[in-house]
Amino acid sequence: MRRKTRTYRWVFLLTNLLILFSTQLWLHRDWNALLVMKVSLLNLLIFAGIYAFRGLDFRPTRNINETVVSYALGSLAGMLIALIPMLSLPGPRLGTIPMVVTFFFSALVSPFLFHGLIRTIIRFIPPERLLIIGKQEELEPMMKEVQAQSLGKVQVYAYINPSEPLLEQTLEQSQAFDSIIIGDPHLTAGIETLLRKARQNQISVDFLPKIVESHLKRIPLELIAKFEEYYEISFSHPNNSPAKRIMDLFLALFLIIVTSPIMILLYILIPLDSGFPILFRHTRMGFKNQPFSFLKFRSLTTIEAEELEQEQNPNQTIHQRLTKIGRVIRKLRFDEFPQFFNVLANTMSMIGPRPEMIQYHTLCEQNIPYYQYRNNLKPGITGWAQIHYKHTTTLSDYKTKTEYDLYYIKNRNIFLDLQIALQTVETMFGMRGSR
Repeated sequence: MRRKTRTYRWVFLLTNLLILFSTQLWLHRDWNALLVMKVSLLNLLIFAGIYAFRGLDFRPTRNINETVVSYALGSLAGMLIALIPMLSLPGPRLGTIPMVVTFFFSALVSPFLFHGLIRTIIRFIPPERLLIIGKQEELEPMMKEVQAQSLGKVQVYAYINPSEPLLEQTLEQSQAFDSIIIGDPHLTAGIETLLRKARQNQISVDFLPKIVESHLKRIPLELIAKFEEYYEISFSHPNNSPAKRIMDLFLALFLIIVTSPIMILLYILIPLDSGFPILFRHTRMGFKNQPFSFLKFRSLTTIEAEELEQEQNPNQTIHQRLTKIGRVIRKLRFDEFPQFFNVLANTMSMIGPRPEMIQYHTLCEQNIPYYQYRNNLKPGITGWAQIHYKHTTTLSDYKTKTEYDLYYIKNRNIFLDLQIALQTVETMFGMRGSR
């Protein structure tokens, strides 16, 4: 499957370059050899940027939002780098309109073409067959889910609990499978030499976390137990960079300005509808298990909002508590706007695991392994779990939600944050996932 998709990537890349260069040629018209060299460098750097941001990743489960973010970031990065030689070298320059069209095509047209290509071609690519080193009864439920999520393009050839002779015998039938996946590192003792030999013979040898995370977009707790040392290192040192704080401050200030007319209106309407207070303050568990005051516009009746903290499961009757204004602002998520001030106060981030009520945090910490790691990043207004999973009401739901949060903790970067932001906007405008 990997070899075949490599060919399709090259065909798509060359076709895109040809279309882009033809468009630039038609728009500019006045060409010479030096300008051709500059424009060729520009186009190559754009697609190098797209490649660097995983824009040419040929996965069956790749969604259009992820593709658009990859192409937009890659195009922007490539164009910024290309400006240096384009402005510093002598000779004619590509005009403003061709530059704008170049960015529009590479950032907004190409991702839709590539996504359509994936959905069309993937149906004709044969599945990748995996030889898994691990016990079938432990790994099969997880792998069935991977197979379903990959649209059947990942299939298990066999599970083995290998001895050296057994693995050597299996490797003689290497044409029957495409890759070896280590599903339990404890079972590899004594077969390291054979695994090295398999790699030398061009048989891919990989670890189960890579394929599971790639397709499920979460980290099952059972998988963490198998690769505990590897995951504990990742969870203990997440990518909590200063750049994330700078982005939080910029976005929070920008959104406060943009939403200020709505917030001023709600400061007037909420008291007229159901009296005071206007804001609902609630204690939530935050970064490094430090409680903080979580802000929302009040959407429930005053007395019941005060009693919310005392209830064991307030979500069950929440629809009965809503005020008239509350029904609207919860549907549109306007009640979340005061959390922009939480971001300014550095108690929250724009994107991260959702902060939980103290009683839920305690319940989950006592019953869900590795739950404590989700607070190694600041809680967020939106997050990976929020866009991928339903509103949680049971311990089983919280377990699955934790698996999504841990995926974000491990893989957090600017690309993932932008993807979450894009999908959050889509959810808001599509009215999907509203509480």
